[in-house]
Amino acid sequence: VAVVTGAGRGIGAASAVALAQAGADVVVSSRTEDQLRKVAADIEAAGRRALVVASDLSDPEAAAALADRAADAFGRLDIVVNNMGGAMPRPFMDTAPRHLENAFQFNVSTAHALPRAAVPRLLEHGGAVVNISSVMGRITGRGFLAYGTAKAALAHYTRLAALDLA
Repeated sequence: VAVVTGAGRGIGAASAVALAQAGADVVVSSRTEDQLRKVAADIEAAGRRALVVASDLSDPEAAAALADRAADAFGRLDIVVNNMGGAMPRPFMDTAPRHLENAFQFNVSTAHALPRAAVPRLLEHGGAVVNISSVMGRITGRGFLAYGTAKAALAHYTRLAALDLA
Protein backbone atom coordinates (compact mmCIF):
# COMPACT_ATOMS: atom_id res chain seq x y z
CA VAL A 1 0.00 0.00 0.00
CA ALA A 2 1.37 3.37 -1.02
CA VAL A 3 0.49 7.00 -0.40
CA VAL A 4 1.47 9.43 -3.14
CA THR A 5 1.11 13.17 -2.62
CA GLY A 6 0.92 15.63 -5.46
CA ALA A 7 -0.56 12.71 -7.36
CA GLY A 8 -2.92 14.56 -9.66
CA ARG A 9 -0.45 15.00 -12.51
CA GLY A 10 3.18 14.79 -13.54
CA ILE A 11 5.67 12.87 -11.39
CA GLY A 12 3.08 12.12 -8.71
CA ALA A 13 0.54 10.64 -11.13
CA ALA A 14 3.23 8.62 -12.91
CA SER A 15 4.55 7.35 -9.57
CA ALA A 16 1.08 6.31 -8.41
CA VAL A 17 0.34 4.40 -11.60
CA ALA A 18 3.80 2.76 -11.62
CA LEU A 19 3.31 1.61 -8.04
CA ALA A 20 -0.06 0.13 -8.98
CA GLN A 21 1.49 -1.64 -11.96
CA ALA A 22 4.06 -3.07 -9.53
CA GLY A 23 1.26 -4.41 -7.31
CA ALA A 24 0.40 -1.65 -4.83
CA ASP A 25 -2.95 -0.29 -3.80
CA VAL A 26 -2.54 3.48 -3.79
CA VAL A 27 -3.88 6.47 -1.89
CA VAL A 28 -3.60 9.47 -4.19
CA SER A 29 -3.79 12.97 -2.83
CA SER A 30 -3.56 16.51 -4.12
CA ARG A 31 -5.84 19.53 -4.26
CA THR A 32 -7.62 18.69 -7.51
CA GLU A 33 -10.16 15.89 -7.27
CA ASP A 34 -10.82 15.73 -11.05
CA GLN A 35 -7.16 14.96 -11.74
CA LEU A 36 -7.05 12.41 -8.92
CA ARG A 37 -10.10 10.60 -10.29
CA LYS A 38 -8.31 10.10 -13.62
CA VAL A 39 -5.21 8.75 -11.85
CA ALA A 40 -7.43 6.48 -9.74
CA ALA A 41 -9.01 5.11 -12.92
CA ASP A 42 -5.52 4.34 -14.27
CA ILE A 43 -4.64 2.58 -10.99
CA GLU A 44 -7.83 0.52 -11.17
CA ALA A 45 -7.10 -0.29 -14.83
CA ALA A 46 -3.84 -1.81 -13.57
CA GLY A 47 -5.93 -4.11 -11.36
CA ARG A 48 -5.30 -2.34 -8.05
CA ARG A 49 -7.43 -0.35 -5.63
CA ALA A 50 -7.26 3.43 -5.34
CA LEU A 51 -8.42 5.88 -2.69
CA VAL A 52 -8.81 9.50 -3.72
CA VAL A 53 -8.14 12.08 -0.99
CA ALA A 54 -8.53 15.62 -2.30
CA SER A 55 -6.84 17.81 0.28
CA ASP A 56 -4.75 20.93 0.70
CA LEU A 57 -1.48 19.29 1.69
CA SER A 58 0.13 22.60 2.55
CA ASP A 59 -1.49 21.87 5.92
CA PRO A 60 0.85 19.47 7.78
CA GLU A 61 -2.09 17.92 9.65
CA ALA A 62 -3.82 17.08 6.37
CA ALA A 63 -0.62 15.47 5.09
CA ALA A 64 -0.14 13.51 8.31
CA ALA A 65 -3.73 12.21 8.16
CA LEU A 66 -2.94 10.33 4.94
CA ALA A 67 -1.10 7.62 6.91
CA ASP A 68 -4.26 6.71 8.82
CA ARG A 69 -6.40 7.00 5.69
CA ALA A 70 -4.21 4.43 3.95
CA ALA A 71 -4.22 2.03 6.89
CA ASP A 72 -7.96 2.40 7.39
CA ALA A 73 -8.73 1.78 3.72
CA PHE A 74 -6.21 -0.96 2.95
CA GLY A 75 -5.08 -2.36 6.30
CA ARG A 76 -1.44 -1.31 6.12
CA LEU A 77 1.04 1.21 4.76
CA ASP A 78 4.29 0.31 3.03
CA ILE A 79 5.38 3.26 0.89
CA VAL A 80 5.16 7.03 1.15
CA VAL A 81 5.99 9.16 -1.88
CA ASN A 82 6.22 12.84 -0.96
CA ASN A 83 5.81 14.64 -4.25
CA MET A 84 4.01 17.77 -3.08
CA GLY A 85 5.71 21.12 -3.10
CA GLY A 86 6.43 24.17 -5.13
CA ALA A 87 6.91 27.92 -4.94
CA MET A 88 6.33 30.66 -7.47
CA PRO A 89 9.48 31.93 -9.16
CA ARG A 90 10.34 35.54 -8.43
CA PRO A 91 13.40 37.78 -8.68
CA PHE A 92 15.70 38.11 -5.67
CA MET A 93 14.51 41.60 -4.74
CA ASP A 94 10.89 40.49 -4.92
CA THR A 95 11.52 37.51 -2.60
CA ALA A 96 10.46 38.53 0.90
CA PRO A 97 11.33 36.45 3.97
CA ARG A 98 7.73 35.21 4.00
CA HIS A 99 8.26 33.67 0.55
CA LEU A 100 11.18 31.65 1.91
CA GLU A 101 9.18 30.66 4.98
CA ASN A 102 6.20 29.59 2.85
CA ALA A 103 8.42 27.59 0.50
CA PHE A 104 10.14 25.86 3.41
CA GLN A 105 6.82 25.08 5.09
CA PHE A 106 5.25 23.64 1.93
CA ASN A 107 8.30 21.76 0.67
CA VAL A 108 9.91 20.58 3.93
CA SER A 109 7.57 20.83 6.91
CA THR A 110 4.67 19.10 5.17
CA ALA A 111 7.08 16.54 3.71
CA HIS A 112 8.06 15.75 7.31
CA ALA A 113 4.50 15.52 8.63
CA LEU A 114 3.45 12.52 6.55
CA PRO A 115 6.47 10.25 7.20
CA ARG A 116 6.45 11.19 10.87
CA ALA A 117 2.85 9.98 11.10
CA ALA A 118 3.57 6.98 8.85
CA VAL A 119 6.77 5.60 10.43
CA PRO A 120 5.04 3.42 13.05
CA ARG A 121 2.98 1.79 10.29
CA LEU A 122 5.94 1.55 7.91
CA LEU A 123 7.96 -0.28 10.55
CA GLU A 124 5.31 -3.02 10.78
CA HIS A 125 6.26 -4.37 7.35
CA GLY A 126 9.56 -2.69 6.49
CA GLY A 127 8.35 0.29 4.48
CA ALA A 128 10.01 3.10 2.59
CA VAL A 129 9.77 6.86 2.15
CA VAL A 130 10.63 8.58 -1.12
CA ASN A 131 10.93 12.37 -1.10
CA ILE A 132 10.81 14.04 -4.49
CA SER A 133 13.12 17.05 -4.59
CA SER A 134 14.19 19.00 -7.67
CA VAL A 135 17.28 19.70 -9.70
CA MET A 136 16.78 23.31 -8.55
CA GLY A 137 17.96 22.16 -5.13
CA ARG A 138 21.34 21.33 -6.68
CA ILE A 139 21.86 23.90 -9.43
CA THR A 140 21.29 27.62 -9.71
CA GLY A 141 18.70 29.46 -11.73
CA ARG A 142 17.34 32.97 -11.73
CA GLY A 143 14.09 33.38 -9.85
CA PHE A 144 14.30 30.12 -7.89
CA LEU A 145 15.67 31.42 -4.58
CA ALA A 146 12.79 30.22 -2.38
CA TYR A 147 12.00 27.04 -4.32
CA GLY A 148 15.61 25.96 -4.83
CA THR A 149 16.52 26.63 -1.21
CA ALA A 150 13.54 24.63 0.03
CA LYS A 151 14.26 21.70 -2.30
CA ALA A 152 17.91 21.66 -1.23
CA ALA A 153 16.70 21.55 2.36
CA LEU A 154 14.38 18.66 1.49
CA ALA A 155 17.25 16.70 -0.05
CA HIS A 156 19.37 17.17 3.07
CA TYR A 157 16.37 16.46 5.31
CA THR A 158 16.02 13.13 3.49
CA ARG A 159 19.63 12.19 4.19
CA LEU A 160 19.29 13.14 7.86
CA ALA A 161 15.96 11.32 8.26
CA ALA A 162 17.42 8.20 6.63
CA LEU A 163 20.18 8.09 9.23
CA ASP A 164 17.76 8.67 12.10
CA LEU A 165 15.43 5.94 10.89
CA ALA A 166 18.04 3.38 9.81
